[in-house]
Amino acid sequence: HWLPYLIDSRHIVNVQQVSTTEHSGKMLTEDENIVEVQVKVQYRVNNIKDFIFNVQNPVLSLKEATESALRQVIGFSTLDHALTTGRAAVVADITKQIEIILKKYKAGLEIFDVTLQYARAPEEVRDAFEDAIKAREDYERFKHKAEAYANQIVPKAKAQAERLIQEASAYKKEIIFKARDRSKITL
Repeated sequence: HWLPYLIDSRHIVNVQQVSTTEHSGKMLTEDENIVEVQVKVQYRVNNIKDFIFNVQNPVLSLKEATESALRQVIGFSTLDHALTTGRAAVVADITKQIEIILKKYKAGLEIFDVTLQYARAPEEVRDAFEDAIKAREDYERFKHKAEAYANQIVPKAKAQAERLIQEASAYKKEIIFKARDRSKITL
């Protein structure tokens, strides 16, 4: 607890401790839909000098960097991408953006993990969103049903067309043969 002369204060920083911060909010996607998102970021101090001297409040800076990265990534994603197929890509993009911001600030923090806790449509529009999902599922179901029907009918139609072509060709040959036969008789 002893402080040498001319040193005003000391800061004790645990560089082994992994801490967590969370951010959530409603955001607008690229396709102009609203989505509720919550993200959890695990971090630790990796450079004590930068952590203490470069940024006034590094943890607050991390929260703001997380919010900024989250809004940027969600803002350039479609609703479907953020909610379903692109969750892993969204997390990777958020992590990359946070790391870029923290590197510029020289905040002395290292990101361990970014987890997308949830991404969902807001409660107010959830029914409409579920209807849209149901309509998309119906579209896919009807599309597959139509493709199955086409796969069943098209070969039959092709076979029938080929049979008709062969019958027409045979009829043509028959008419030509009869015409030649008649022309031989009249000559």
